[in-house]
Amino acid sequence: MKEIILVGGISKKIFYEGGETGKNANLLAAFTDCGCRVVPASLLKLSKHPWRGLITLYKLLTHPHANVFIASSLRRCGWLIKLLYYVNSSRNICYAGTGCQFSGLIAKGKFNAKYFRNITTIIVQGESMKRELATVGLDAIVLPNFKRMNFLPTLPDRSLNEMVRFVFMSRMNEKKGVNLIIECCNRLNNDGYGDKYVVDFYGSFESKEYKNIVMDKIALLKNVLYCGKLNMGEEDGYNTLAQYNVMLFPTFWPGEGFPGVLIDALMAGLPVIASDWHFNSDIVQDGLTGKIIKSQDEDALYEAMKDVIKNPNKYHNMASYCQNQASNYDTKNIINIKFLQRIGFLEE
Repeated sequence: MKEIILVGGISKKIFYEGGETGKNANLLAAFTDCGCRVVPASLLKLSKHPWRGLITLYKLLTHPHANVFIASSLRRCGWLIKLLYYVNSSRNICYAGTGCQFSGLIAKGKFNAKYFRNITTIIVQGESMKRELATVGLDAIVLPNFKRMNFLPTLPDRSLNEMVRFVFMSRMNEKKGVNLIIECCNRLNNDGYGDKYVVDFYGSFESKEYKNIVMDKIALLKNVLYCGKLNMGEEDGYNTLAQYNVMLFPTFWPGEGFPGVLIDALMAGLPVIASDWHFNSDIVQDGLTGKIIKSQDEDALYEAMKDVIKNPNKYHNMASYCQNQASNYDTKNIINIKFLQRIGFLEE
């Protein structure tokens, strides 16, 4: 049985919101489905748990013939990539960076491209990243984000909703667009639309200070709620998501890559109002699976939300097409035996 050491943010918890830990959970399951033995080497919260770096090195030493798949940010695993550069190894090493910033760091010389000479395969999430790496002589393959799709929720008749139900699901952070949404809700309520829609927020706050600020603002809005975390590791998470009309995702987060939450929306047949930021427009097809709006533009978000409230059927009609598009990001269609053969982890 072929062994793969999977390095990155890996959590044993059943619940995960997405991001690096969610993607690595999908990778671990997909490699196992392909008949490989996976040796997880978690670097999660490495600054607080530095011994995890030593454990990772121990696993590399004790599994000398295993292929290595690094799925993490340069901030977390850059030291390991540098170390592997100086180690003469004949095994295949694949690096799949998270987010969209690592290619720019390499292209601008902030992380020396030479350290990737021993990396046999570099995986990026978009063509622009591939072009950036090419400027410093590094080749890469483009692979979209993915999720296991053992279940798709039955889509309800959303036209029966008494009011439009918007949902936000991501980290509760200003640069994810939380403040923009709240300001638009204030405007919509002042303009007489307060009894025609609701907005529910799901996600983790990154600081107590920001949570207090947001909760104080939400308390003044009768139709806006913070609902805690939504477990997308279980079917109930998707059943809950499917009850909404439209997802709001006006992010301008600098490290935003290929957001898994947009795949969640497709799986739930949920159109998305998304900012034209990084890879969002590669996933959300304007007019087919949602609407793309100008980034960091409160007026654009306000008009888009108002359009949903006034013309809900236009978005109801997108639901089935959204769910049909989800299969493009099904793990089994992306991370499979053919893929492992392509990167040299399995023989053809």
